[in-house]
Amino acid sequence: MEQYILYLNLFVIFNLSLLIASLLLKKNRQKSNYFLALLILINLSTAINNLSIFYFHFEGLMFLQISSGGFNLIYGPVLLALVAYMHEKEVPKSWKWHLLPALGFFLYGLHYLFLSEEMKKHNFQQILNSEHLLVNILNFIILIHAIVYMFIAKRQLKRWKIEKDNTSFWVLQLKHQWATDFVNYQIVAALVMLIAYVIPIVLFSKPAIFCDIVVGPCVSLSIYSFIVFKNFQFNAVYERVSNPPVLPIIETAKKVQSVTLYSEQTEKVQQQQNELKERLEIHLIESKSYANPAISLHKLAEELTTSPNVLSQTINQHFGVSFFELINNLRVEEAKNLLLSEKHQHLKVEAIGEMAGFNSRSTFFAVFKKLTGITPTAFKNALNV
Repeated sequence: MEQYILYLNLFVIFNLSLLIASLLLKKNRQKSNYFLALLILINLSTAINNLSIFYFHFEGLMFLQISSGGFNLIYGPVLLALVAYMHEKEVPKSWKWHLLPALGFFLYGLHYLFLSEEMKKHNFQQILNSEHLLVNILNFIILIHAIVYMFIAKRQLKRWKIEKDNTSFWVLQLKHQWATDFVNYQIVAALVMLIAYVIPIVLFSKPAIFCDIVVGPCVSLSIYSFIVFKNFQFNAVYERVSNPPVLPIIETAKKVQSVTLYSEQTEKVQQQQNELKERLEIHLIESKSYANPAISLHKLAEELTTSPNVLSQTINQHFGVSFFELINNLRVEEAKNLLLSEKHQHLKVEAIGEMAGFNSRSTFFAVFKKLTGITPTAFKNALNV
């Protein structure tokens, strides 16, 4: 059994280390990334500490039971900061005072380094037998402290409202949903830990080690799984998600630099391309031909009475994208408008994709996520929060 417990803790330590590294190495420099990494680091340090004490019996690290426990008391304040930064808000200046209990316990734990060898062994044996009163009280305080802050974070999330006229409305809605799910998940995990801690006290009048070296790692692993799963659904944590570069076709044309013409290109050819561009805009915007699943470069060129090569060159020069990229951009923009429309709220996401011109669910989801960073389902769910 001890061997399996060792493997469990090592597995948790390995996965949490990878997750922390992935957050810290991201180039987007989001504060929310750093605070999420700090939350995971607290779980990681607890797993390493428990393994060194309860499994390897490193007496010299006994002081960590108090100091590391104090470090755990920053879990709640860090969670509040994470929630704030997910909503692009700043934490209040008074936030730093929430860290004082953690600092106090951390400094107090250091005095165990200076105890006599006899006292160290005595205290160490008490910790192994779950009979060290201060450690037991501290573990209970940590759980209650974290749960209180989780409910504070939950209350803040309910209070924060995102105005629909905000240009980043749907992005903030998605982040809000992610943060809400994360806090709710944290509350469930903390309550499981609390129950696992209390049951042995009720039955045996003292805590049991298995709560630290079995239940704790399992809860940490479940939190890790939650974060990884949510990243596949929406990358609000890992990446700075902004409004996708999908703009109305005329606005896109204004923002794309025109390609320098070859010196031999005549003014007449240039004028013909400008006229073709205007006809293309009218054709795509007014008739919404991009919503036709059967549209192709050749068919569109035929409808505009030009050649596929000339049409392709015009799109590249005036819009800075290929034909297929232009069509997909317009389709995704149309799908977003339909998903935002109250008139179409009753429709399934697949039906929205078909209305926008996608002929398959897989293509719709793949293109939508590529351009926006999220799936159409996650986009719709966030808007209904």
